[in-house]
Amino acid sequence: MKRKERCLRCDASWERDSTENRHPCVRCGEPQWDTEISLDSYIGARNEYEIVRESVDQNLVITLELQAVHFSHAPIAPLSHRLKNKYRHAKADLSVKDGRGLIIVFEQAVQGPEKGLWVIGRLFRKPEAPAASGTVR
Repeated sequence: MKRKERCLRCDASWERDSTENRHPCVRCGEPQWDTEISLDSYIGARNEYEIVRESVDQNLVITLELQAVHFSHAPIAPLSHRLKNKYRHAKADLSVKDGRGLIIVFEQAVQGPEKGLWVIGRLFRKPEAPAASGTVR
């Protein structure tokens, strides 16, 4: 009997015989393909991070290089396939090609079907700095 499997990191899918041993993802090689990436060790929930760089690897996994807005912390956050789709849609809603300069806030859902999973709480454009007054008194 064949089992359908899907990687939560890159969204590759494949079939495996029930007698066949479990193996890493056929596309990205992730051994824990059925466990979504946890951002616990990368970022703090509800903190604002500016997106410094966005990269996409050969397996279509998006990784964000971040810089904390209100304190010194520069994490790198790999996005699960679920977060990648939400990020791409939110970015498109803001009419930006890449995320550089956007501010992102991650949180952990406390209810609903995503309870306990990381979600994008907010994604917005970096506020413009107020113009300096050129008037000298």
